[in-house]
Amino acid sequence: MRHRSRRSRFSSRKSRALRGVPASHTNLDDATRRRPGESLYHPMREGIVFRPRLAFRLPVIFALVFWMSTGVSLLLLDLVSSVVIPHQTYATVALFILFFLMVVFHYHHFAIQVDLTGVAVVGAASFKAFLWSEIIEVEGGNSFFPGAQVYTRTGDAFGFSGLVFQEHDRLLELIALYSRAD
Repeated sequence: MRHRSRRSRFSSRKSRALRGVPASHTNLDDATRRRPGESLYHPMREGIVFRPRLAFRLPVIFALVFWMSTGVSLLLLDLVSSVVIPHQTYATVALFILFFLMVVFHYHHFAIQVDLTGVAVVGAASFKAFLWSEIIEVEGGNSFFPGAQVYTRTGDAFGFSGLVFQEHDRLLELIALYSRAD
């Protein structure tokens, strides 16, 4: 067995949680079907990553682009023409740009990874990992809206909905199955 002296590019705890298989590229039926002479491969070994749906992220990106172009247009109008734009207008546009920039940043980095050890919820500035034994209850019959809520023994909880996650039903089934929660 060779020892790797090179450090992995996934050295931080946060980035290690995101190196799993994307949920859209995983077929559990094919992965668990055993072929003669092959060992059993299960995608939960690497983890399945659930990310917010593109249809949810694109309108926010378009809103950011809209407000940035509005700000540039106002600046050009103020510089080129004799129209004087009040400072409050610039402040308002800057606040909208900042707001949509934070929302884009949040949903670009947001992910939920499910693997053999448990569930990891990764945000732009946060990381929470829960072992399967810590999860005590999974609540939410209609997980599209308002969503599903997962409660742990430590009192922490996290939620997700089908509005944000395309594979929300699959995520809910995996958490309920592996945690053996109600």
